[in-house]
Amino acid sequence: MKALSLIFLILLFTASCSNQKLEQVSYLQDTITNQTKTKPEEYLSKATPPTSKAATTSTSFLVERTILDKIKVLVPRDFNLMDDEMIELKYPSKKGSAFMAYTDEEATVNIAFEHTPNKAMVKDLPAIKQALEGQFNQPGIDFQKSEIRKINGGDFIIIEMVTPAMDTPVYNLMFITSLEDRLLIGTFNCTIDKLQQWEPTAYQVLNSVTIKD
Repeated sequence: MKALSLIFLILLFTASCSNQKLEQVSYLQDTITNQTKTKPEEYLSKATPPTSKAATTSTSFLVERTILDKIKVLVPRDFNLMDDEMIELKYPSKKGSAFMAYTDEEATVNIAFEHTPNKAMVKDLPAIKQALEGQFNQPGIDFQKSEIRKINGGDFIIIEMVTPAMDTPVYNLMFITSLEDRLLIGTFNCTIDKLQQWEPTAYQVLNSVTIKD
């Protein structure tokens, strides 16, 4: 495993999720291997989405989705799965890859997952975390949190930060682990003006992530 290449991959993923390219990674669009994307299992709910920060403290508007046939996670009911056309528009380097994303109506709040081809085992997570801390602690990035903790029995790197974009800063809550000895990257992100409303939901999504047996 080359730590530098993993850093580049995660930087690219973060930039793509904000729908803006950070200047320092704009040349990395073609670094990800294409893989087959599978569709999730759909669930029904009569709940309504949040309208304020207080409303997001309830999980009643969240429904369970199955991501890439490997992960269960709670997602806002009114979020839509990006189709191939939207992925090609917002994430051109992800077309055909093991990548899935849900988004709100305005496409400013996103929940995305990618099961990368990069080799990584659970024992590698501390080294990856240390490398990422060095990369993200730089001018222009508001680096807020970096830790490893268990989520529903699995070890995850948790990274919280605000990254620059062309029009507005973007809040990112990333969760990174090893799945089948390959790097799995997930993120909840939104434009900074939506942070107060959506940050509690970001952590509800994070705390719901479960790797299927």
